[in-house]
Amino acid sequence: MIEVQSSRQSGLPSAGRILLAAPVVASLLILAAGLTIGLAELWPQLHRQWTAVDHYEHGYLMLAVAGWLAWRSWRTDPPSRLQPDWPWLLPFSAVLLVLLLMELVFLNVPRLYVLPLLLVTGCGLVFGREAARHVLWPAMLMYFTLPIWAGLTPHLQALTTAVNTFLLTLFSIPVYIEGNFVHLPAGTFQIAEGCSGLKFLIVGMSLSAFYGVAFLHTWRARILLLAIAVGVTLLSNWLRVFIIIVAGHLTDMQHYLVAVSHSTFGWVLFAIMLSLVLFCASWIELRSTPRTPKDTAVPVVHDRPASPFRPLAMPAAAALCAGLLLVPGVFHSVGAGAAQEFAGLPSETSDGESQRAPALRWRPEFKDGQVDRAAYATGEHTIEVYRALYSRQTRDARVIRYGHRFTDQSWRPIGRQVREVQLGDGSHRVIEYQGYAAGQLALVWAWYEVGGRPATSSLGVKLLEVVALAQGRRDAAAVAIASPCVPSCDSAADDMQSFLQANAGWLGGASAGSGAR
Repeated sequence: MIEVQSSRQSGLPSAGRILLAAPVVASLLILAAGLTIGLAELWPQLHRQWTAVDHYEHGYLMLAVAGWLAWRSWRTDPPSRLQPDWPWLLPFSAVLLVLLLMELVFLNVPRLYVLPLLLVTGCGLVFGREAARHVLWPAMLMYFTLPIWAGLTPHLQALTTAVNTFLLTLFSIPVYIEGNFVHLPAGTFQIAEGCSGLKFLIVGMSLSAFYGVAFLHTWRARILLLAIAVGVTLLSNWLRVFIIIVAGHLTDMQHYLVAVSHSTFGWVLFAIMLSLVLFCASWIELRSTPRTPKDTAVPVVHDRPASPFRPLAMPAAAALCAGLLLVPGVFHSVGAGAAQEFAGLPSETSDGESQRAPALRWRPEFKDGQVDRAAYATGEHTIEVYRALYSRQTRDARVIRYGHRFTDQSWRPIGRQVREVQLGDGSHRVIEYQGYAAGQLALVWAWYEVGGRPATSSLGVKLLEVVALAQGRRDAAAVAIASPCVPSCDSAADDMQSFLQANAGWLGGASAGSGAR
């Protein structure tokens, strides 16, 4: 155990202080080596998130801020002692187990989510509970720099669309809303992902969270400030979109904000609105109850005798942590089971309809798989079939991957939902997309299959991958059928239902009960 005192308290000569600091330095070096080697794949990925992804360029700045907060907390209220706290081995191992599971099911980006937890639990194990307390909230701030917020985008888009519909109606501007498309007499605006306001929301939450940890002393004050920041940043984005739409309406789509660029305008408006958040933060700080700082000039009094100094305890705990950090990398290329074989698309359907070339300009995007595509006539419609088959998933060839989608970037979405379709005596869940493919209104039904079982979400796929892995299978598929909405999407849905009912046996493994042949 190492007792920690301020420099004014310590009567040790310089050599003694250096002797006490040596185990800490050695432990930090061992931990740094373990993190660098054991998590070598994560650091380039984190760097890309902080330099190439629009929403998280503030990552390095927040890292510096978190380091400053931890240093300030340590200086203000230094821990009374540093020593390994072995009960922390349990949460540290649990976090590593989660990381290992992510390795096995190829969850690449989500592996970044465990880094703050690894830092806190590792610090508690090697240096003790008091040390972990100092790094806890600075580490939690780093979640505002990790890509866990993307799931909010469609909800923020829908909210922005709803608010602007209300405002345009309030000001008697003629408008027709179709999904996230705003049709005006002068032209059409799409409230795309960039219009959701997610970028402004993340920055606003990051700044308010930092201010709360650094200068506010009650959770009530911190939560109040965070709520104000969320409200103001959302309002800023709604005003931004509304002003751009009105500018396009009044100038026949010729205004600078419409014809050239509106990005700078968004940030200027956000900065103006952010000043309101900072004013509220100052007001809340003045009315919050400050903490009583610890008087570092008062000698440390211990209720029980200090344990003898063990210079090897911390380096030993650090070596254990570093060794455990190497374990996930061992499973980097772990595989299971032989590759499954899939039959190709048939030349004709169960109803005797021959295969024909696809005509609908609808382009799913799945890489590194065996792609099958064809079209078949049924009823009043031509049903197009798309399959991306992965006989054995690997880290480089897998069904769930960034950029994979059932609709390409030229697809103009109107709506998306999960619906039940009937198959015999049972039902099958599919993701239904409605939108425009090259100006033609179309309907798409899509789903995933893992080990012969269906899923309609990335999370469902990953859960099924764990089940399939236990059974020695790594196969997966992305399956979709599409039809133009002629004369209507309801009639297209009826023919797609009939097609799926008659041809479930070869469309995909989940429909037939076995996707491998």
